Amino acid sequence: RDGSRTPLPWRADAEHAGFTTGRPWLPVPADHRAQSVSAQEANRRSALNAWRGFTAWRKAHPALLDGDLTLLDLPAPLLGFTRVARVESLVLVFNPSAHAARISLAQYPGVTMLEDAGFAALIDGDVALLPPYGVFVGALDTAAMTELPPMRAAG
Repeated sequence: RDGSRTPLPWRADAEHAGFTTGRPWLPVPADHRAQSVSAQEANRRSALNAWRGFTAWRKAHPALLDGDLTLLDLPAPLLGFTRVARVESLVLVFNPSAHAARISLAQYPGVTMLEDAGFAALIDGDVALLPPYGVFVGALDTAAMTELPPMRAAG
């Protein structure tokens, strides 16, 4: 079990990778130093900076923070939901498969893809094209919304 656990490597150049000034119960493997917090902070494309960017993006969208969640009835393997808050309404669809998927957006008049999300979905008319492991995030036009219908796969 201990082979899968390791102290967090904070600084690549410090003793015990900066985890402690004492003696850690578990050793810090030398190859983990390359993924230390200090190394990832210096790399704008690191996993740490990707998560920081995603967290900041999420905090900028009120619907993701405290909006009501409604699951969408989607064909497997797609997963999706809406998040509706007073000032913003979003629809999110996830494709956790290794194959591309298409989703019709026709039931959602005025939906616009949030390009600042950084996901790889493409729009072709009223169809969202989700690549393998892709995500679609769209802003719903609250003026055009009455009751959200279930989203269906595009043919």
